[in-house]
Amino acid sequence: MVDGTIIGRIFAMRNMQTEELFDNARVQIEKTESATKAALDALFPYYPSGYISNLWRKQGLFFASDTLSLLVNELAISHEWGSSLRLLDVGAGPGFGTEFIGDLFSEKGPSGYQIECDAIDLGHTWAQVYPSIHKHARFIVGDIFDIDERSYDIVICSAVIEHLERSDAVKFVEQLVKISKKTTIITCPWKEDPLHLTQTHVLSVDEIFISQINPHEYRIYQSGGWTGECVGIIFRK
Repeated sequence: MVDGTIIGRIFAMRNMQTEELFDNARVQIEKTESATKAALDALFPYYPSGYISNLWRKQGLFFASDTLSLLVNELAISHEWGSSLRLLDVGAGPGFGTEFIGDLFSEKGPSGYQIECDAIDLGHTWAQVYPSIHKHARFIVGDIFDIDERSYDIVICSAVIEHLERSDAVKFVEQLVKISKKTTIITCPWKEDPLHLTQTHVLSVDEIFISQINPHEYRIYQSGGWTGECVGIIFRK
């Protein structure tokens, strides 16, 4: 007969080893988060300490969740199950949302799709950030008007067009659609008060703007990353 005391000691030792492993993992995560915060603070000293690694990151993840809910539906409509696809995130900034989507679709798991994610922005500084903090998003410094038509299966753009003048925003959206083979998804605030626009916002996206760009579909929704209503604008080919 096996001594129950011995078995108990074995399980206790295993539990201690497991707890030690988790403690070490937590320490490594904390070190990584601290190093990421320090690096971002150094690269962007004009922002409050922790702004990008905390508030901007959280807002980016909320916006990516909004896009994801639309994307999953569009995958079923326009893309064959089991496909390997390329996605471009336009105006992605620090890329936390791009990384989030890229990680979810890094292999053909539950969704059945594998999506390789690129992020493009005009800011050269982001090029220093991505290799250090992202594993599933590749950064491109560039202008979408320099990208060939139908270069990506999917093009997404979140919280960007409200920063453009109306005429520029229309041209911008047209280019987003051109560089996409199948699906273009744009998300932004919906019908902001033109007299009280958020700082740096120029355009209040409304029914008039929607009629100018003529999407296949648009949906009004509430976002965890924004205080008012948002709109998801969808183009299909």
